[in-house]
Amino acid sequence: MMNKSKNKKILVIEEVEDDASLRGVLHDKFSLEGFSVLEAKDGEEGLATALSEHPDLILLDIIMPKMDGITMLKKLREDTWGKEAKVIILTNLGDDKKLLDAMGPDSYEVLLKSAWKIEAIVQKVRDKLTGMTVKPKKSHETLTPEERVIERTRQLAEKTREAENAQKAVLDIWLDLKIEKEQLAEAKAKDEAILASIADGCIAVNKNGEIILVNQMAEKMLGYTSKESIGKQWHEILHREDENGSPISPEKGAIHAALSSSTTTHTVTSFYYLRKDGTRFPISRTVSPIILQNKIIGAVNIFQDITHEKEIDRAKSEFISIASHQLRTPVSALNWLTEALQFTSQNFNPKQTVYLRDLSSMTKRLVALVEDLLNFSRLELKSATTTEKHKIEIPAFIEEFTKDMETYAVSKKHSLVLNNEITEPIIIEINKKALYNILQNLTSNAINYSPENTAVTTNLEKTDDSIKISISNKGSVIPKEEQPRLFERFYRGESAKKIKTEGTGLGLYIVKAEIEAIGGKVGFESVEGKDTMFWFTIPLKVTNKS
Repeated sequence: MMNKSKNKKILVIEEVEDDASLRGVLHDKFSLEGFSVLEAKDGEEGLATALSEHPDLILLDIIMPKMDGITMLKKLREDTWGKEAKVIILTNLGDDKKLLDAMGPDSYEVLLKSAWKIEAIVQKVRDKLTGMTVKPKKSHETLTPEERVIERTRQLAEKTREAENAQKAVLDIWLDLKIEKEQLAEAKAKDEAILASIADGCIAVNKNGEIILVNQMAEKMLGYTSKESIGKQWHEILHREDENGSPISPEKGAIHAALSSSTTTHTVTSFYYLRKDGTRFPISRTVSPIILQNKIIGAVNIFQDITHEKEIDRAKSEFISIASHQLRTPVSALNWLTEALQFTSQNFNPKQTVYLRDLSSMTKRLVALVEDLLNFSRLELKSATTTEKHKIEIPAFIEEFTKDMETYAVSKKHSLVLNNEITEPIIIEINKKALYNILQNLTSNAINYSPENTAVTTNLEKTDDSIKISISNKGSVIPKEEQPRLFERFYRGESAKKIKTEGTGLGLYIVKAEIEAIGGKVGFESVEGKDTMFWFTIPLKVTNKS
């Protein structure tokens, strides 16, 4: 047996620091069997020795310095002799076999160190070499005490390396988490800096209406600290009042609407926020829902203190009021003088008659303008004349108003129709002048913006809690793009300007303001194929908000 092994060369390529004891045992075992044993401590040295010595078999470790076993095996197979060289891979890493699969099943044989005993490895080498099937000297595969110590030492070293690798992996994860935490902290600091620099108040709530964020400007405006606010329901901090000082319920709030129906609300309101000390300030606000994956998870309220803007508006209204009052006397006198001249117009020649007619028309327009400006200023300044109440029997009042307007309607070649569906007397306390102005504005508009020889119809009906009055005509459809702005002050649509060039754009604004002042509602319907109709309601129990 020993003769057959003589001159057979075995190259053992193992890292010295890795398995020095194992390599020594293998060297001794193979030498006793009569093999010539060559050794190499890394892949580069092993490749050079293999190509120069042409050993009959190579025992190759995978993890080595300079050049690992897999790389060395690939380079070996590139050589003409190396293609046929017998190789046994020694490794403890099961995954190494996956890396070697591409090289073909006949290129090598893999032995796991932990699964093979020294004597078994020696026997495997005998079997691998042609004609070298010498049976082991022992009748059964057992390890000597020395071999057991060596094997145990190797296993402990392997476990130590695995523990070190696991420790390194945990350290890498900890470092990654630390970096991510620092990045999140930096992003949070940036967000807080942005919120702090916003000149508007900002309050965010979760889907339950609980405050989750308050910026510095909101703290300054309201007087509540962030610590006092966060975690509370929004209406515990945002106390609201109308202009009369009456509280406004949370259900009527824009935050409630945003959380329940994903509605975005942007308004310059007549609402006030109350500070912690009980004082109040007017606000303009924008409330938007926070939506994540098509679900409402909260809402954000951006609000401004518009005290300064309100003061400017009041100053403008006071100026308009003073100017209108100063104009009223000379304009009224001019109107009277024009009317006086018309009584003697039979003595005028045709040219003078035309001048007088134009003068009368211009004077009436000027009187109407001054009246609109006076009504506007009264509303803006909450004049006592707009809040004074009178007991009015509504159906009778509207019937009398219709008779008053007949002369004007006939002059414009129109007729007036009143449909009164109310059969009982209804007396309501309301400002008489305000109601007259509402009816006059809507009826005169219906006359002015409809074709000649058509009727303007007023319908009067009673609902459960209000009286509804609607005024309709045969006028053209109001363009959709103009409809949202019809009740804005000083606004006149292009379609209206084409029909009637003169106008202040205050009529519908005054109508809306006066109706809302008594707690009523106003609206219109204008669609192709139907009459254009403006309507408003008067609550049966008027609560004058002014």
